[in-house]
Amino acid sequence: MVILLLIAGIYIYKEYNRTTADVKKLEPKFTTDAVTLIKEFEQSETEAQKKYSGLNIVLSVKGYLKGIEMESNNYTLLLGDTTSMSTVRCRMDSTHVSETKGLNKGSIVTVNGYFNGYKADDTGMLGSDVELNRCVIMDKKENNL
Repeated sequence: MVILLLIAGIYIYKEYNRTTADVKKLEPKFTTDAVTLIKEFEQSETEAQKKYSGLNIVLSVKGYLKGIEMESNNYTLLLGDTTSMSTVRCRMDSTHVSETKGLNKGSIVTVNGYFNGYKADDTGMLGSDVELNRCVIMDKKENNL
């Protein structure tokens, strides 16, 4: 009985103190650019959902920074093409928010994050969104165009 209580106590302690892995240290399963990722979903949402859905699948996405949305301490980077309303919405990991400082619209950014969903634009007016969460910035370059 004492051994069972000891095992249960150790398990509870480990679960209580468990932390999530830092996305910055994880190897992405897929590497793509924002425009290609959006097109995959627009052409075949079912196939793209199968490809990118699943536990612990990290994506690396490179794209043009269309904007940054801020709500309290939550930052979302909007990646995509300036000729389209569709975006890859990258919700930043709260432990890496400081990396957004100094980012400018028009920069080329590479972000790693977990696929969170796709919101299709049924109206054809607003653009579709591919959503990533727990994102971290892996690389950033000023666009000199």
